[in-house]
Amino acid sequence: MINRVRTSVIALIPPTHGIHATLSTIGVSRIVLGGDVFQTVAVRRDPDR
Repeated sequence: MINRVRTSVIALIPPTHGIHATLSTIGVSRIVLGGDVFQTVAVRRDPDR
């Protein structure tokens, strides 16, 4: 079981444009949303059929 995944990205784009990517898993994950205040949100994905 994987408990934590950490990624680092080096890109040739301005930080104000942001980087958009998708990591997926089956089950419940916690994500952190950035903005003025960082928030932790639980996300659930059902298995593909």
